Amino acid sequence: MSSAGEYGGSFYPNMNVGVYPGSLSTALLDAQVKIQLAQTGVKNIKTKTAHFAFGSAIVGTYDIAATGGATLYGTQFYAPHAGDTYIVTFTDANQSKGTRAAGAAMASWRYTKHG
Repeated sequence: MSSAGEYGGSFYPNMNVGVYPGSLSTALLDAQVKIQLAQTGVKNIKTKTAHFAFGSAIVGTYDIAATGGATLYGTQFYAPHAGDTYIVTFTDANQSKGTRAAGAAMASWRYTKHG
């Protein structure tokens, strides 16, 4: 994945996508995101609802201490779709660059039907 506008066409430093069975309303996802992120030990957790072409998602942002004392910044999108929950995670050492890249990628996100 890359975003020409954010990274000059190079790859994102770190993007992960997980698909998990079951889905919740965005209100319940918001509460769940806060609990799960807090349990992992990340700091400065903030959540909000975002609206995209594919529908609504919960956006969670946080800071995490990396090896060697550096801070990494994470942005996670929790998007319910067709009975599953998609969790898309972006991590970057540059908070503003990572946030812009995550927004650009999610704005272009589309679900497709298979088979």
